Amino acid sequence: MTLAKENRAPLVLGGANALAYAPSFAYTNNVGSASISAFSVNASTGSLTPLNNNIPYPVGSSALGISVVPGTEVVVSDPSAANIDWFLQNADGTLGLEHSIGSQGLLVTGLPEPAGSVVDPSGRFLYVVDALANGIEAYSTVPFVPLLATPFTPMGDPVALSAYLAGTIPTVTVIDPSGTYLLCVNQLTATINLFRVDSSFGALLDDTQFPFSGTPTGIAIDPAGYVVVSDGLGNAYTYILDPINLTLVGPTITPIPGGQINSVAINPVNHAAYFPFSSVGNSGPGGVAGYVISKTNGVPNLTPIPGSPFSADRSPTSLSIAGSFAYVTNFDSNDVSLFTADADSETLKFSGKVSSHFDLGPAQVPVTGSFKEENIIEKTDNLMAFSIAQFGTADCTSFQMTFQFQCNEI
Repeated sequence: MTLAKENRAPLVLGGANALAYAPSFAYTNNVGSASISAFSVNASTGSLTPLNNNIPYPVGSSALGISVVPGTEVVVSDPSAANIDWFLQNADGTLGLEHSIGSQGLLVTGLPEPAGSVVDPSGRFLYVVDALANGIEAYSTVPFVPLLATPFTPMGDPVALSAYLAGTIPTVTVIDPSGTYLLCVNQLTATINLFRVDSSFGALLDDTQFPFSGTPTGIAIDPAGYVVVSDGLGNAYTYILDPINLTLVGPTITPIPGGQINSVAINPVNHAAYFPFSSVGNSGPGGVAGYVISKTNGVPNLTPIPGSPFSADRSPTSLSIAGSFAYVTNFDSNDVSLFTADADSETLKFSGKVSSHFDLGPAQVPVTGSFKEENIIEKTDNLMAFSIAQFGTADCTSFQMTFQFQCNEI
């Protein structure tokens, strides 16, 4: 089997056919209007067309974080109601009725705040960081229920639990492309938690915590094990995940010019890291700073991409990579910027923007899609071959999660 990317040599995985990633649907969680906007994606141009007659789907009380289980459901963190809300995803990308379940943080504190979330690559488990309960909530996706009804528990227990202790005010979490490791950043204690994921039951095991000297706003990891953390004060911290010793090697600290760094996303195809930033506070004009991650004598480093930074609109908050395209949510201008993403040069080329006239404060934009066969055969790319081997070549919906580090981003 072969995986072909636009503007990049196809990736041969044994077989005669090629696969090209084709994005299908995109969703934004709109913090200012407590809603979800749904879009169809033109697989050829990347353009977005609003679904549901350009009317967002209202969420119970708030919409702080969003994740998509491809072909199954869209999940939103609703801290104002202390709920996790989810909508069934229809085949045409529209959403079904809203369902809610009480945050597992309620078992610990009367005032939980479920925030960022992430779906594991298999699509079976979802994890939500709870900023005020200082832990991670764990759910199965089908049916959507807590893994178990046990309250937050110290790590190391091999039994699947519903919630796990993290640092103080955890806000963002990510899973590596193999589904083996989960990391989260904690704002108040300025630390990073690294967990091992039990692939059978979804339990989080072997918690290790690392100090962090900045104010973390985002975290991303790519198939080669590079971990990048964005610092709101204008720095990037790059680590290498050591799976044998379950530790993070580094960091290398790189100043990111531009202003307030709001998040980080990684393109798993080419080790490119992108940092949406606001140049004036959290409401001024901004853009996306792009860097290539590499390693010299075992030390990770970031090298600026030619042409970076790439202009966006006001207060860019997050970026999602979907094949040959990249999407950036602009929180203050209430729109999404569209870019073509060149896999060889790592550059982003602005190609337009879209807004829903009824949404306010889009914060994230996860994109889902599938793979299409092409008659192209070239050479093997070891980086992506490793990633596909982790997921299984037949499970396209699982593999597409590698493009959601903000993923979702993933």
